[in-house]
Amino acid sequence: MKCPSCGEFVDNTLWRAIQPYRSNKAVVLSNIDGILEVGDRIVAVFEEKHGRKRVRGYQAILLRKVARKLQVPLFYVFESENTVEVYEYPTDQIIRSSPFINLNPEFQVFSGSISEFGEYLYNRFLIHAPLSRVERRKRVCFR
Repeated sequence: MKCPSCGEFVDNTLWRAIQPYRSNKAVVLSNIDGILEVGDRIVAVFEEKHGRKRVRGYQAILLRKVARKLQVPLFYVFESENTVEVYEYPTDQIIRSSPFINLNPEFQVFSGSISEFGEYLYNRFLIHAPLSRVERRKRVCFR
């Protein structure tokens, strides 16, 4: 399997296991960098890139399908030199298959530092999280 960001070959068990069957089949193997679950619900899919803002077409198509099936937003996170840029890719938009996708500037939903990105995630997703079991027990015990 080739790394979608750097193009270097990545060797893993799954890739080696399906290698004999890939020659005449339309098979795509990719990874997902982050799936955010809040409470008992998956709320977002994240793909993180470091350095260049390049996402391979085949990976974008696969990630779009996953996010669409889960009915959650798909985010591309680019980090370089402590600056984070986040793009929310619309899952209802068709991806033109090419070596790399173009991320439209209108898809950008965040730009700032890592701590500011944490605040963005908190306000967008985490604020609605239910208390953990430990925190619920603490509140019951102090009443």
